[in-house]
Amino acid sequence: MECDHEPDRASRRFFVLPATQRRVGRPDVVALRPARDQSAAGLHRDRERRSVGATFDNDPLNQPVVDGRPLYAGVTYAAGVRAERISNLIEAGNASLTIDDMARIQHDTRSNVGAKLTPAVVAALAFVADPTGAPADVAPYLAALPAADQARLAAARQLLGSWSFETPTTAASLEHPGDSAATALFNTWMHFFLTRAMQDEYTAASFDMWRLDDNFLVRVA
Repeated sequence: MECDHEPDRASRRFFVLPATQRRVGRPDVVALRPARDQSAAGLHRDRERRSVGATFDNDPLNQPVVDGRPLYAGVTYAAGVRAERISNLIEAGNASLTIDDMARIQHDTRSNVGAKLTPAVVAALAFVADPTGAPADVAPYLAALPAADQARLAAARQLLGSWSFETPTTAASLEHPGDSAATALFNTWMHFFLTRAMQDEYTAASFDMWRLDDNFLVRVA
């Protein structure tokens, strides 16, 4: 994104401009122009994720210069999974998308984070049935685990393994109860995974990790 003007902080107002618009002609307006990329099919997409990969090298201040100004430097970028999903759906349509196709993209309910993390969770749960090849502490942990808990983990593996990654709405959940249950299970797991994997580090820094929004948490995870 591009910062068009830099007025007094107390009086500035922010507007997001179309990617093709350069200036707003008002000194009291800060215009943020989203970064835009173009696919091989000639499709243009305004992106919510990191601006053209400018922070991938851990230096947000060395971004490319566009129209004589450096791209907008910020830290609150989206994780990119939503933009990736939209791009995939657009490209799957071979640039022949109808209004109905665009409506389906708008109402897409796929869990993009679930699609990226669930295979690793399912692979870890496979050690419940056979800990061969697992880290050394898994076998003694499972040996001490009650049979009922082992059965629950096996059921979780089966449920997540059959998940289509759709997160159905209330009405749709009646037709796809497995997806609905897997959605609830994954999001519950995600909460406890973040808490147990990272909260001690944040606590040591006297920082409440739940002050971070979902995009930050996913990027850290």
